[in-house]
Amino acid sequence: MLDAIHSLIAWTPMGLPAFLFVITLVVFFHELGHFLVARWFGVTVEVFSVGFGGEIFGWNDRHGTRWKVSWLPIGGYVKFAGDADAASRPDVEAAAHDPEVKRLIEKYNPTGQGLPLVVCPDGSCLSEPSQDQVAEKAGLRTRAELEPRHVRSR
Repeated sequence: MLDAIHSLIAWTPMGLPAFLFVITLVVFFHELGHFLVARWFGVTVEVFSVGFGGEIFGWNDRHGTRWKVSWLPIGGYVKFAGDADAASRPDVEAAAHDPEVKRLIEKYNPTGQGLPLVVCPDGSCLSEPSQDQVAEKAGLRTRAELEPRHVRSR
């Protein structure tokens, strides 16, 4: 057991910096993949971070992305516009006021099917609201407003 501890102590001065350097490179290129695909598809990237925790240093590029290096270099993240946090959970309040989100929902999902997933992505809602309630909260037209007048059954 003492030999293992002695070996670890002997390895640390050169091995730990080498490990952190390699893992930082791996994280950088991994996150760069997320960044490039997002930019390719026109998604705004708010933050590109190598490391977690407090920022050591950083800068903003011409597209408004904050590039930063943080204190714990064992991971990283890319925060997209509309994310509530670095875990990419959607910011429902921001999405409800985004005209582009409204336009896409009306275009591809006019009846509101599946909208409760947008409103409660983590399943934290106790009861599922009606489709009209979701549409009204998001400022969209309700099902009744979308149906032709001669088809209405109400």
